[in-house]
Amino acid sequence: MAKSAAEVANLLLEVAGLEVSAELVTAMTRAQCVYGKPKATGDSRVLSLSINGQNIELNDEDGPNQHTEITVPGVGIVTVVLDEQKRTVKGNKADITVNAVHIKVTNLLGLVTAEAILSSTHSDITCGK
Repeated sequence: MAKSAAEVANLLLEVAGLEVSAELVTAMTRAQCVYGKPKATGDSRVLSLSINGQNIELNDEDGPNQHTEITVPGVGIVTVVLDEQKRTVKGNKADITVNAVHIKVTNLLGLVTAEAILSSTHSDITCGK
């Protein structure tokens, strides 16, 4: 079994002129062989995330890859993905990457001007031969 975890507490960060804060941001991944077959799981937890004073909530019932867009005057569009999960299971291999928070800032011309990933973790496994 392979396990990984990442945690950031009392976060205060500036991204492209935006103030990002959170009480706690965690990500966890696990890859394991279950009866000889690969399995990869992950999860994240985000408490009190705020971007420029606007609260962004992670709803556990909505599952992974929750997208939110915020228009910020003078900055552009801020895309926030909570509990971003990228998982691959192929043959006897499995891997997963979880980003608790992925922030992307796109200007009015559609160009990405800044990007930040908070609490990222990865696990992978190969089962059998």
